Amino acid sequence: ADAPDMARLARWGEAMVRLYHDTSMLERMAKVIAARAPDPAAFRVALARGVFASGLTTAQQDAFLQSLYAESPSQPAARPAAPGKPAAPAGNVVQVGQPVENFAVDRVVHGPDGFDLAACKGKVVVLDFFASWCGPCRAAVPHLVQLQKDHPDDVQVVGVTRYYGRGMDFSDPDATAPHGGKSVGDLDRDQEGALYAPLVERFGINYPIVFSRDQELARERFGVTGIPTMYVLGRDGKVVGKVVGAGEPQHAELLRLVAAARQ
Repeated sequence: ADAPDMARLARWGEAMVRLYHDTSMLERMAKVIAARAPDPAAFRVALARGVFASGLTTAQQDAFLQSLYAESPSQPAARPAAPGKPAAPAGNVVQVGQPVENFAVDRVVHGPDGFDLAACKGKVVVLDFFASWCGPCRAAVPHLVQLQKDHPDDVQVVGVTRYYGRGMDFSDPDATAPHGGKSVGDLDRDQEGALYAPLVERFGINYPIVFSRDQELARERFGVTGIPTMYVLGRDGKVVGKVVGAGEPQHAELLRLVAAARQ
């Protein structure tokens, strides 16, 4: 209708996600309706109420809500990386054209022990600040895997994370990428680190994942406020640019930055 009754539309939307569990169908319908609704924010809130009362798993709820808000102009495409913490002072954050200094690594998954960023000089480097619990981060991983496959000799992708005390467990053989894992919390560092081996296997990750020893590295040295955030470094180790989020426009921009850095 030209002027739909928002109260009825909200009730219908909430009931829809409570009753039906085909998330692909729900996403398609919800996005079309939200784009035409007089008050799309109210419609999305109603959908969120419904999804939390549904029989969907935590991972399915997370994936549905991330998809629902990914194209909302009032919402970031990335997940908050450090809720409640102020942004780092601009003067402390590396800028385009500046070199990125090596940083200490606490743990390496699917890579050489003693990973050293300095050893990557001469290659184009993509630093992907991410976490296993972050839906958009997981959605971006297949693109990064393909990027590494396409340029094995002169591009090095590096997943960079820290200890959050929570994550997504893909150790169940039936867990599917990117959102079929089990959300787990109250983890110590060894337990959280152990989540990443099955993640690597499930996603076919072909690049190293490193845990930064400095737990504020992303925020204080790179100005990361939402993940995924991907920094592209040129062959000389200097910042070419960055991309925040995991949608198709962000992926296209990442490929553009990598192509420019490879020239």
